[in-house]
Amino acid sequence: MTTCTHLDSITVVELPESVAGCEDRLRTGDVWLHVRICLECGHVGCCDDSPNRHATAHHRSSGHPLIHSLEPDEDWTWCYSDEVAMLIPEIAGHTRVELGNKSEKQLERLLVPVISGAFRGTSSG
Repeated sequence: MTTCTHLDSITVVELPESVAGCEDRLRTGDVWLHVRICLECGHVGCCDDSPNRHATAHHRSSGHPLIHSLEPDEDWTWCYSDEVAMLIPEIAGHTRVELGNKSEKQLERLLVPVISGAFRGTSSG
């Protein structure tokens, strides 16, 4: 079984109460799907399903190996270096991701393809 050899790099053990979203996308005004927090420095980036994959880009540029999901009901952590997922019970708290910074147009661009995809392959009648 693969184990993570980078647990000693964790400095973020208390998750923030709320975040505005992916830090990189907030600067450009773009939307994101899911956000992750770097457990070494606290950088918040978007997941690999979002264009530009800012959480992964942060890992590549910083070398920080561990991210933790900030999505509701997700408590997993991922180590990029060891390519292993894990639960770390010592990480406390739950984060609310604010959506107030997203305009209706941005939310529509994000949600319409997701909603449309949910209905593909269904037939009426």
